[in-house]
Amino acid sequence: MKWLWRCVCGLACCAMVVPLGPTQARADANIAIDCAKPMGTVEEKYCTGEAYRAADADLNQSWATFTSGLEPGFKQALIEAQRAWVTYRDRNCDAETFLARGGTGYISFYNLCLERMTRQRTEVLRTLLEPN
Repeated sequence: MKWLWRCVCGLACCAMVVPLGPTQARADANIAIDCAKPMGTVEEKYCTGEAYRAADADLNQSWATFTSGLEPGFKQALIEAQRAWVTYRDRNCDAETFLARGGTGYISFYNLCLERMTRQRTEVLRTLLEPN
């Protein structure tokens, strides 16, 4: 009898959880986050991640614009420098945020570091590659 009760309870619980999953996901997707005033750690992580993604997209767009039509040797040198810079950026942000590891702000601090360094690199490339 206990076995039957466990099966019935298990099936009932599963039947109730499955329909609620997609409904909850849709409801969460409609929540607006104001990144000018993030409310709590989750929103801060989201907003700093979005800021980094925007900086990275700007860098990639600038890269494509500035490197098209460059002399092949110069372009190859820039590609190698950019690869080295990405490694440096990631390791620098690892070191810069090392003491925050395990804390609630770690991801936000890491994203802020990535964003700052990516924006700086974009400016360096613009200065180097923009026609005067």
